[in-house]
Amino acid sequence: MLEALQDRLKGELADEFGLHQVDDHHYRVTTPFQFVDGDHLVVLLKREGDSWVFSDEGHTLMRLTYDFDVRELERGPRRNAISSALATYQVERHDTELRSRVNGEGYGLALLALVQAVIRVSDVSYLQQHRAKSTFVGYLDEVMREVVPARRLAFRWRDPEHDWEGKFPVEYRISAAPAPLFAFALPTDIRVRDATITLLQHQQWGNPHISVGIYKRRSALTSKVLGRFEEVCDIQIEAAGLSRQGLIQEISRYAD
Repeated sequence: MLEALQDRLKGELADEFGLHQVDDHHYRVTTPFQFVDGDHLVVLLKREGDSWVFSDEGHTLMRLTYDFDVRELERGPRRNAISSALATYQVERHDTELRSRVNGEGYGLALLALVQAVIRVSDVSYLQQHRAKSTFVGYLDEVMREVVPARRLAFRWRDPEHDWEGKFPVEYRISAAPAPLFAFALPTDIRVRDATITLLQHQQWGNPHISVGIYKRRSALTSKVLGRFEEVCDIQIEAAGLSRQGLIQEISRYAD
């Protein structure tokens, strides 16, 4: 049973995902993803009747209580951010536990949904930081409009066949030959991590693409997060040190 589940996860995702048996109905899941402070995500795969569920065992919300009173998480923008993340990825909340149920044979999809939700929920600690960092994304939006004709450029593109809810959006999809470019603005570790998960999911769906990561400043990113992204990214560009025209020329090399 363990080998079959292990092979299924690695076949759907990558070799860095693994299972370690706790007992007949519980398996500890290892993933290549970490929180910004370096802690590993906690994920357990457990059997409930005839179905399987991925669970964070309450670890994510417990971490937030290190920084906030529990009451702060149940009101205002933090509550809204948590609710939005869970709804987006169809992850259930049972008290403090976050859970993603496996539908049919979709183990990889259920696991990535939980990972994305956990990361989004943990982001509530950085709401103010994210607002500041969004200026780079706005700048890159403008650059993309200048470089790529509107008929070839889609913002926050989602796969209409597999992802009509937009759980794994591609920041910039550029129509090109021999395959479309999937480009991402990467000012922070969190965005790099999200882009890594998105690219893994599109690989699983078999969507042909050439991936492009555009860093605000590469040296500001942690080596582990960066290393995992580099394994799935084809082209990397650093905006730091480039003038606006220099960045336009660099992107044009691949988008034309």
